[in-house]
Amino acid sequence: MPYPFLKHPIDFGDVHSSEEVIKSTWNDFRDALKNREFTYEEVSKATASGFLKVFDELFMLCTDRFECSLKNVERNSYLKRGSILAETEAVDYERFLPKAEFITQSNRFSPVGVEWLYLAVSRKETRAEECTIKECRASSGNRFGICTFSIKREFENKKIIDLTVADDLTYEQINSRLECTYKEICRARFIRSRRRGRAAAITVAENNKIKNAVEDWAFKTYLKLMSEQIFKPLEDTDDRNLMYAPFQCVAQYFLDKGYSGIKYKSTVCESAKDIVLFDKTYAHPVGDIKDFII
Repeated sequence: MPYPFLKHPIDFGDVHSSEEVIKSTWNDFRDALKNREFTYEEVSKATASGFLKVFDELFMLCTDRFECSLKNVERNSYLKRGSILAETEAVDYERFLPKAEFITQSNRFSPVGVEWLYLAVSRKETRAEECTIKECRASSGNRFGICTFSIKREFENKKIIDLTVADDLTYEQINSRLECTYKEICRARFIRSRRRGRAAAITVAENNKIKNAVEDWAFKTYLKLMSEQIFKPLEDTDDRNLMYAPFQCVAQYFLDKGYSGIKYKSTVCESAKDIVLFDKTYAHPVGDIKDFII
């Protein structure tokens, strides 16, 4: 028997309008940092309004959906770090560890001189290595080194934030999951109503199920919008310090909450992800170092 009322009444909204809102609030966030309304370390001021306020509300609602252990990050994946090498320099593990004296430019999530560990991650070794080359902006003729890293056993249960959860989903797939849950609950209520001869109320379990589905939809939609609209490669003319300031404030937000790092979309390599660890000792170099000319 058909269920004519099961065509879902959910309005998923205009994605393009949402994209513009994300970009606008992010730009306002960057301008506030530029105008010294607060520094990247003043998280409480940053969460009072604008982009980080909205993000904080979503994070508080969906905290567990953001979290991932370092053990899970490394499972069935390769962690790699690369560097452009001088023609005659000797290379060992130390060459691939971050050192403050050599960090003379801002990185995406950390300012000058901060020794956070950035790694490329992929289930395919070649893709992780390709990501390191692109992240270093290496070119043909460069001598290049690639080192494999492994999470130290004593730190594998440390939690990081995964901002890539929705990267491989389409908006249609995200919407469909909520739609299917809605239809499933409507169908169950219809069957109960027909058996009882009167309209059946929604159960506590059904209410919790649709609540979780809506939260998951909002979480994934927002993360996908954020990943697409914010994680963009820098142009040569961009002010690196200014463009990275909002990311550094976001990193401080997570650091203040006790997390150990962030997994995020690579802006230069679609086939891999990046992670940044707030303590460089959480992972260590292992295996042979690849040393070659691109």
